[in-house]
Amino acid sequence: MLNFLKKEKLNNKKLINKLFKNGKIINLCPINIIYIPYNKNYNKILFNISKKIFKNAIIRNKIKRKILESYRLNKNTFYKKNKIYFLIAYIYINYNIYNYWIIKEKIIESINYLINLKKMLIYENI
Repeated sequence: MLNFLKKEKLNNKKLINKLFKNGKIINLCPINIIYIPYNKNYNKILFNISKKIFKNAIIRNKIKRKILESYRLNKNTFYKKNKIYFLIAYIYINYNIYNYWIIKEKIIESINYLINLKKMLIYENI
């Protein structure tokens, strides 16, 4: 379950527009997380690093790989005993390049936030 599957990648323009229009924002510097509930049995993820902040594509891809890897290694906590899934956008907003461990800490923090949110949504539906 540690692979990042193709079906988990958010690339549908309608879903992306819906996410940015109706989504809720969590600000965990250096990353913003935008999310909305999703009715499939998996999460769909979008990673974004602005070209305005980092002009060099090599740096953007390096940051994107750090975010993807930290999500991939910690995503299995999403799939344990939960019935609510999300469309999620991870947006890198800082001008500084942080190391992997800081990004990983923020991704874990966002996953824990969404898990707690899932528990609240499940209790509301009962």
